[in-house]
Amino acid sequence: MPRGLLIDLNDGGKPMEITAGLRCPSFGVSFDSGYQKSKFADIAGYVSGAQVLFIPYATAYLDSGLLHKMNSVTISGGRVTQNSTMKAQDISERDSTYTFPGSVWQIFPAGQRNGVGLLISDSTDFTSITNATQSGQCIWKGTVNVPSGGWAVPSIAGYDKSKYIVFGRCNSSNTVDFDGNTVRFFSPPSTNDDAPATGTIDIVIFASGVAPQPGTGLNIFNTAGTCTFSTTRRPFVYLNKLWTPSTNAVSTGGGYVPLGRFGLMVHMVNNIYIYRMFGIKMQNGNASVQGGKYLGRNQYAIFGNNSITPLTLPVLPDMYV
Repeated sequence: MPRGLLIDLNDGGKPMEITAGLRCPSFGVSFDSGYQKSKFADIAGYVSGAQVLFIPYATAYLDSGLLHKMNSVTISGGRVTQNSTMKAQDISERDSTYTFPGSVWQIFPAGQRNGVGLLISDSTDFTSITNATQSGQCIWKGTVNVPSGGWAVPSIAGYDKSKYIVFGRCNSSNTVDFDGNTVRFFSPPSTNDDAPATGTIDIVIFASGVAPQPGTGLNIFNTAGTCTFSTTRRPFVYLNKLWTPSTNAVSTGGGYVPLGRFGLMVHMVNNIYIYRMFGIKMQNGNASVQGGKYLGRNQYAIFGNNSITPLTLPVLPDMYV
């Protein structure tokens, strides 16, 4: 175990190791998806110096032969902007009019060494969080046997489902797909349609919007006397480990990665172009992107090359399920 603070909640989950580098993410804003929707979103209550992350629930959309794909996102302070294009067999490539769904989170920066109390070096200063409802909390965790029809994330009383962030960890050769509501498994892409599969996955769900309730364990209060961090319900923390989606397998150290859709895959079956979204393959402690949800097919190439949306995503430590 690394040096730090060990907290065992005796709730059936693993002990929490609060060590140097701890950061606290919080929900910022979500995109309203569809045609003619805003391409940018601003975080209300953005904290200067915070790291901003975007987690998309779709990165491509095929509408009657018109294919839209997300190419990148631009982050400037608390504003996130989607950059996407669209193209059809008889329409040249141009800016897309479609906005993709996804959530935006900010990770509070490390605090300064001042004041009194418990110092966890290089960590978020929880005493400086003025709005305690920003802090993320674990509202559900468990091991799920996902059927071929998928597993819908549960509704938790008091929390806005649109503000969930869902992390997962499994050991499977299949693709994990998440559309913001349902977790699914798909077989590796080889057909010209969806190929639903089953699988077992550890799931951890976080949400913001409700202030932590102090109780037995570690509680931190801000200068106004409001609890901003409590281990009565496992807080949303990560230890500065990040993952960039890629077809190359990268070690996640046994941690959890956010579930979503991270690019457009193009492959051929029987001389037909098949379009899918990239989900996640998690196997032997490594994560990579792999084709998942089927979008459609076309006799001719619209966008003919695979496209992974460049993103930086947090990896959570193995201290939840």
